[in-house]
Amino acid sequence: MTADSTAPFPNHPWTIRGRSLSNRSNDLQENHGGYFVARSSGGFIVTLWRAVGLSGFYAGPGVHVVDALSIGDPLLARIPPYYQSDWQPGHLNRIIPEGYVETHTSGENQIRNPALSTYYRHLSLITRGAMFDPLRLWTIIQFNLGFFDHLIDHNLYGRPSQLTVAKNNKLIRPNDPLVRIALARNLIDEGKTTNATTELEEALMLNPHSYENHMVVGQIFYLSGNLTDAEKTFIRAINLQSDNVMGYVNLGGVLVSKGEVDRARNVYRGALEVDPENAIARKMLSQLAED
Repeated sequence: MTADSTAPFPNHPWTIRGRSLSNRSNDLQENHGGYFVARSSGGFIVTLWRAVGLSGFYAGPGVHVVDALSIGDPLLARIPPYYQSDWQPGHLNRIIPEGYVETHTSGENQIRNPALSTYYRHLSLITRGAMFDPLRLWTIIQFNLGFFDHLIDHNLYGRPSQLTVAKNNKLIRPNDPLVRIALARNLIDEGKTTNATTELEEALMLNPHSYENHMVVGQIFYLSGNLTDAEKTFIRAINLQSDNVMGYVNLGGVLVSKGEVDRARNVYRGALEVDPENAIARKMLSQLAED
């Protein structure tokens, strides 16, 4: 009874997602739930989604959906899923092979794994070849007899590292800042701090007005020893929410670590102006006064 009577029905978020993509002309830059979206060389739109059914139906024939859960994708359905503790029946995540998205946007087989590229070439003959082509019919028989099963690397796709999973999530949702932050954490764990910094900066660019994102990114910078970027990020957080004391507290901690005691004192005094009862700011001011 409270629904907008002028809005198309049904108005479930997945139908809205599909319609919004079907109505696009040349602008594909809008953050579409963070998911990958691009225009193919053939003029149609290519996207990666999870929960494809309603969205794919309402997106229409001008949109090709690569189903990240593999339910509607003939290649990904034959790649082993990787385990996740929160899995659901029929909703098993796959690693998207390198070059598979480019294959759909370019119209040419660009899968980088040579064995899987060969597998996909044979599979495409079945899914896209002429119905009664004798070679297609023979290929169907070969698939059913397992002739090509050895071309799929079960260890590569079925037992990926956490970093590989994080990169896969970025491929699916490159415009989601939280996905970028998760990837940065994994990169730091692998000692790839330069790449992590790039991902964190990109996360902030994707949502420059999020105080929470700035706080998380600032803490990651701080814990990884990148005090310069941590300081800049916490300053931005304070500018976004000057009445939130934790931005001051975290910035003060960075300045203490940098040995800039006078600046740290001023920041903690600012914290107490926002929250006179803040225990951390009081404690730090007391310790810095003793120094």
